[in-house]
Amino acid sequence: MRLSKIFKHSTQIEHLDVSQNKINDKWGFYFKKMISRQSERRNNILWLHNLRGENPENDSYKSGLISLAFDNTFISDSFLNYILESLLFDSYICSLSAQNNCLSFSSLASFFSSLKLNNSLIFLDFK
Repeated sequence: MRLSKIFKHSTQIEHLDVSQNKINDKWGFYFKKMISRQSERRNNILWLHNLRGENPENDSYKSGLISLAFDNTFISDSFLNYILESLLFDSYICSLSAQNNCLSFSSLASFFSSLKLNNSLIFLDFK
Protein backbone atom coordinates (compact mmCIF):
# COMPACT_ATOMS: atom_id res chain seq x y z
CA MET A 1 0.00 0.00 0.00
CA ARG A 2 2.81 2.44 0.79
CA LEU A 3 4.32 1.65 -2.59
CA SER A 4 1.15 2.87 -4.28
CA LYS A 5 1.21 6.17 -2.38
CA ILE A 6 4.85 6.76 -3.25
CA PHE A 7 4.54 6.10 -6.98
CA LYS A 8 1.09 7.36 -7.88
CA HIS A 9 2.28 10.94 -8.55
CA SER A 10 5.96 10.27 -9.20
CA THR A 11 7.27 11.47 -12.54
CA GLN A 12 10.89 10.42 -12.07
CA ILE A 13 10.50 6.63 -12.02
CA GLU A 14 9.94 5.04 -15.41
CA HIS A 15 10.64 1.37 -14.74
CA LEU A 16 9.21 -0.50 -11.77
CA ASP A 17 10.50 -4.03 -11.25
CA VAL A 18 9.05 -5.86 -8.26
CA SER A 19 10.22 -9.27 -9.39
CA GLN A 20 11.32 -11.92 -6.89
CA ASN A 21 9.07 -10.47 -4.18
CA LYS A 22 6.14 -11.86 -2.25
CA ILE A 23 3.63 -9.73 -4.09
CA ASN A 24 0.29 -11.51 -4.42
CA ASP A 25 -3.19 -10.79 -5.74
CA LYS A 26 -4.15 -8.43 -2.92
CA TRP A 27 -1.62 -5.94 -4.35
CA GLY A 28 -3.44 -5.80 -7.69
CA PHE A 29 -5.78 -3.05 -6.56
CA TYR A 30 -2.88 -0.82 -5.48
CA PHE A 31 -0.98 -1.29 -8.74
CA LYS A 32 -4.19 -0.58 -10.67
CA LYS A 33 -4.63 2.62 -8.70
CA MET A 34 -1.01 3.64 -9.25
CA ILE A 35 -1.16 3.07 -13.03
CA SER A 36 -4.50 4.86 -13.29
CA ARG A 37 -3.30 7.88 -11.32
CA GLN A 38 -0.20 8.22 -13.48
CA SER A 39 -2.28 8.02 -16.64
CA GLU A 40 -4.82 10.48 -15.27
CA ARG A 41 -2.06 12.99 -14.39
CA ARG A 42 -0.67 12.80 -17.93
CA ASN A 43 -4.08 13.08 -19.57
CA ASN A 44 -5.03 16.06 -17.39
CA ILE A 45 -1.95 17.96 -18.56
CA LEU A 46 -2.89 17.31 -22.20
CA TRP A 47 -6.52 18.22 -21.58
CA LEU A 48 -5.56 21.51 -19.91
CA HIS A 49 -3.38 22.53 -22.84
CA ASN A 50 -5.98 21.44 -25.40
CA LEU A 51 -8.59 23.66 -23.74
CA ARG A 52 -6.42 26.60 -24.71
CA GLY A 53 -5.87 25.25 -28.22
CA GLU A 54 -2.20 24.60 -27.66
CA ASN A 55 0.14 21.69 -27.21
CA PRO A 56 2.40 21.16 -24.20
CA GLU A 57 5.72 22.94 -24.68
CA ASN A 58 7.72 19.76 -24.23
CA ASP A 59 7.17 16.08 -23.62
CA SER A 60 7.46 16.37 -19.84
CA TYR A 61 3.84 15.26 -19.48
CA LYS A 62 4.96 11.86 -20.78
CA SER A 63 7.34 11.36 -17.85
CA GLY A 64 6.44 8.68 -15.37
CA LEU A 65 5.89 4.97 -15.32
CA ILE A 66 6.30 3.18 -18.67
CA SER A 67 7.48 -0.31 -17.70
CA LEU A 68 6.32 -2.91 -15.14
CA ALA A 69 7.83 -6.26 -14.19
CA PHE A 70 6.18 -8.83 -11.91
CA ASP A 71 8.41 -11.82 -12.63
CA ASN A 72 8.56 -14.74 -10.18
CA THR A 73 5.98 -13.39 -7.76
CA PHE A 74 2.78 -14.92 -6.36
CA ILE A 75 0.29 -13.19 -8.65
CA SER A 76 -2.53 -14.96 -10.44
CA ASP A 77 -5.58 -14.16 -12.57
CA SER A 78 -7.11 -11.72 -10.11
CA PHE A 79 -4.00 -9.52 -10.16
CA LEU A 80 -3.87 -9.64 -13.94
CA ASN A 81 -7.49 -8.46 -14.13
CA TYR A 82 -6.66 -5.39 -12.03
CA ILE A 83 -3.74 -4.57 -14.30
CA LEU A 84 -5.91 -5.06 -17.38
CA GLU A 85 -8.53 -2.63 -16.03
CA SER A 86 -5.91 0.09 -15.73
CA LEU A 87 -4.19 -0.65 -19.05
CA LEU A 88 -7.42 -0.37 -21.03
CA PHE A 89 -7.32 3.40 -20.54
CA ASP A 90 -3.56 3.94 -20.34
CA SER A 91 -1.57 5.24 -23.30
CA TYR A 92 1.86 5.28 -21.71
CA ILE A 93 2.78 1.87 -20.28
CA CYS A 94 4.72 0.16 -23.06
CA SER A 95 6.21 -2.88 -21.31
CA LEU A 96 4.71 -5.53 -19.03
CA SER A 97 6.46 -8.65 -17.84
CA ALA A 98 4.94 -11.32 -15.59
CA GLN A 99 7.09 -14.41 -16.07
CA ASN A 100 6.76 -17.53 -13.92
CA ASN A 101 3.49 -16.77 -12.20
CA CYS A 102 0.24 -18.68 -11.64
CA LEU A 103 -1.66 -17.26 -14.60
CA SER A 104 -4.20 -19.43 -16.37
CA PHE A 105 -4.40 -19.76 -20.13
CA SER A 106 -8.01 -18.52 -20.14
CA SER A 107 -7.03 -15.41 -18.18
CA LEU A 108 -4.17 -14.67 -20.60
CA ALA A 109 -6.46 -15.19 -23.59
CA SER A 110 -8.98 -12.77 -22.10
CA PHE A 111 -6.18 -10.31 -21.34
CA PHE A 112 -4.90 -10.35 -24.93
CA SER A 113 -8.34 -10.02 -26.50
CA SER A 114 -9.18 -7.06 -24.23
CA LEU A 115 -5.97 -5.24 -25.06
CA LYS A 116 -7.06 -4.53 -28.62
CA LEU A 117 -7.95 -1.04 -27.42
CA ASN A 118 -4.48 -0.35 -26.02
CA ASN A 119 -1.99 1.00 -28.56
CA SER A 120 0.93 1.72 -26.24
CA LEU A 121 2.01 -1.77 -25.18
CA ILE A 122 4.87 -2.99 -27.33
CA PHE A 123 6.40 -5.62 -25.03
CA LEU A 124 4.54 -8.36 -23.15
CA ASP A 125 6.23 -11.34 -21.52
CA PHE A 126 4.20 -14.08 -19.81
CA LYS A 127 6.61 -17.03 -20.09
